[in-house]
Amino acid sequence: MSDTSHSHSYGTRIKNKPSARLRHTPPPRRIKPARHPSQPPTQPTNYPLFPLPNVLLHPEDASSKVFHAIGRCFLSVDNRAMTIKDLAEMTLKFGLMCQNVSAASQAITTYIRNHLARCEAQQDQPLLLRHFLSGTPADDDLVAALHSRVGGAPLQRQPSPTDSTPNIPPGRHTNFRRGTIVWYLSKASGVSCPFARARVLLSNYSSTPTSNPKPRNTEKCGEKRKRLITRHYRGTDRPNSQSPSPAPSSSP
Repeated sequence: MSDTSHSHSYGTRIKNKPSARLRHTPPPRRIKPARHPSQPPTQPTNYPLFPLPNVLLHPEDASSKVFHAIGRCFLSVDNRAMTIKDLAEMTLKFGLMCQNVSAASQAITTYIRNHLARCEAQQDQPLLLRHFLSGTPADDDLVAALHSRVGGAPLQRQPSPTDSTPNIPPGRHTNFRRGTIVWYLSKASGVSCPFARARVLLSNYSSTPTSNPKPRNTEKCGEKRKRLITRHYRGTDRPNSQSPSPAPSSSP
């Protein structure tokens, strides 16, 4: 028998072979540090202070972000009156979180409608007032109290290359459609009226939109229309009848 007890100078495969788990385990991946949640952007400190400290607001107005943005916009232009469109464009820069100008306009319109309805029901002074423009050259007298100069789908014209206001006709300062509404803060919000500062009496420039009246009849109330009188004849008596007239009766 051969002697198998002698030692080998090399290692056996069984001892040096790693396990299947160790051979197929991928190297540990480096875990990236988790990103910190982005902090909400802080509001700029250059916003006008609104509401004013000496004004006590209704709880619904004090907690309305829409009204706060509206108030900041008006204070930034010295409370000069403007249209809803211009106000919506400006509120996006003063803290109103909306997707676009159309959504901001809808939010402002909804707030104003609810605010005026509540003030009317509770006999309270509204914080926003409005004025209807006439759409005539008389609106140019209100320029000192207006921030908006164009509104209500005015008449478009071809602008010149050097014209800074393409929608305003030559010789004019405003171009509004008749019945365009401009809004401004009332004295209840703690600011002065822009038209009072400009020494403008709004009763001389009021132009509330009215529908075209129907043409009224010129007849007076209670007067009947004249009708053609038609005579009815009995039997064969007609105006053009050729029959001889009856003989006079002998009876008295």
